[in-house]
Amino acid sequence: MCADERLVDEFPSVRLPPLILHGTDDKATVCRGSQFPDDIAGSTDKALELYEGHCHDLLNDAGKEWVMADIRQRIEASIHVRSLVIRPIPRPLTTMAANPAASALNP
Repeated sequence: MCADERLVDEFPSVRLPPLILHGTDDKATVCRGSQFPDDIAGSTDKALELYEGHCHDLLNDAGKEWVMADIRQRIEASIHVRSLVIRPIPRPLTTMAANPAASALNP
């Protein structure tokens, strides 16, 4: 199966929030092509950002700071930081006398 066929088949099952970025002056790929994955993505939280006047390599193009700031903002908006409480797992109290099988296994 070709990559483009996989995209059509599998991208609707993507539930993570995709962020699709494209420069409007991209000479390697057509900017309109980024609309299709945005249209078929299974996530309801998705974004397509078109950068006017930017080329193919957005992270090495002039104005890359704006692109990186947009990526960071999108990531921060998409994740929810929850406090994590770590509780010890209670262990059963056993003694050799109370558990003869354990004492037989551990002489």
